[in-house]
Amino acid sequence: MKTTLSPHQPLASLARRRTIVMIAVAGYLLVLFALLLFMTTRVSHDVIVTLVAIGVLISLVGALPLWRPSRLGLPEGRDATMDERQWQRLSQAHVSAYRLVGGALVLSGAYFVLGFPLPTSHLLPSSHVVGNLVFSALMLIIPILPTAILAWNEPEPD
Repeated sequence: MKTTLSPHQPLASLARRRTIVMIAVAGYLLVLFALLLFMTTRVSHDVIVTLVAIGVLISLVGALPLWRPSRLGLPEGRDATMDERQWQRLSQAHVSAYRLVGGALVLSGAYFVLGFPLPTSHLLPSSHVVGNLVFSALMLIIPILPTAILAWNEPEPD
């Protein structure tokens, strides 16, 4: 069984790949937490902006290696040198990413549609700005999601 998915670089260790994915996810979660604080409390806008900026920086640290998967030994796309197992793993990662994004869009759409007629609840979006920020965050995850799934699930190299 091959342990490299990219012909140019050996596959990074499972611990390194998972750490990178967790850093990216932690940054995204910090941004969402800051937006939740913005919607539910009267925290200073400076605190919210600072939390969002820190979250964006953290997510970029994790996401940048995922933008160039070949640095982790993962394929950048369909490559003629990949065997059938590698093609199948890449396809499975894309299918999983599609399902996650579809589910997130359905849930967020329902959340925002149900939230705007009921402005009295603090857990519902308070403005279109919050909705646009959450939607934008989701759109930034989409390009790296298949790579993140593949990085998380690909077994440890021998």
